Amino acid sequence: MRKLLFALLLLLAPAAFAGTGKPQEIASVIHADAPYGEGTYTWMLIKAYDATLWTDAKPWSMQSPFALTLHYRMHFTAKELADRSVEEMQHIAPLPEADAFGAQLAKLFHNVNSGDTITALYTPGKGAAIYYNGASTGSIADDAMAQRFMGIWLSEKTSAPKLREHLLSGSGSAH
Repeated sequence: MRKLLFALLLLLAPAAFAGTGKPQEIASVIHADAPYGEGTYTWMLIKAYDATLWTDAKPWSMQSPFALTLHYRMHFTAKELADRSVEEMQHIAPLPEADAFGAQLAKLFHNVNSGDTITALYTPGKGAAIYYNGASTGSIADDAMAQRFMGIWLSEKTSAPKLREHLLSGSGSAH
């Protein structure tokens, strides 16, 4: 019992937030030295990932380039990430051709483990470039679809309103 309790405490203990610096892959587009906002997504008391929003726009806007970095604290397969992304996008608004978009996302994502990062760099009119641990995996070229994807975290209809609030706080560090 004691070992089980110790293992549970280790799992639930806050991990050191690894998003301490700006991801190199966004440095040529986003010039801010500090994140615009940051927060942690928790699911059933388990911290799944830390999210960091980077932008030069004050206040944040879909009309200016921005990047969202997710630093994972647990394992997910690429298919799980893609399926969950489509589910979250459908939560905001019906998604035509959801299966096709889910398949596209599954190709852009990799399986993630604790410590891995996925960064999406949105540029208005150009869509979103996707990076896994700093390496490009491709892009969502359709600008409207890229906006819908970023809406998973930033839409007023997000299923994670507290995380959105922290990301858009403009304070540079809110959990």
